[in-house]
Amino acid sequence: MPGALTYAAKNHSGNEFLRGLDPAEFGFPVYLALFTTDPGDVGDLSGEVVAAEYARQLITFGAPASPGVFTNSVECLFPSIATSWGTIGWVGIVDSPTTLAGLMIVHGAVGPYTPPAGRRVWLQIGQGTVTWP
Repeated sequence: MPGALTYAAKNHSGNEFLRGLDPAEFGFPVYLALFTTDPGDVGDLSGEVVAAEYARQLITFGAPASPGVFTNSVECLFPSIATSWGTIGWVGIVDSPTTLAGLMIVHGAVGPYTPPAGRRVWLQIGQGTVTWP
């Protein structure tokens, strides 16, 4: 899962690490969200999957294996698909469990994948890697 920081995340990390400020923009835990359109560096949430059974999933990262490289340490398992989720081509890590809400911290392209009804989308341990700049 390649990733790029959103402008909000760049600003937050810049304020915290470069200027010694902590604007507390991001809370933890963080969640994995699925998208049918590219959210881009602005972190546009409008292309997020919207379905009655869809819910963002908590994502947990372990200690970095190498400097700045974080990998998920717990499986992320989405609910069983009842209605079409469209073609998933992007993921985002966001600071809110609520669909179409919050701030996106990191985004990246995946797939594309059109999951069929009755299936579940999941991210196995070690499949989600983010390289922090």
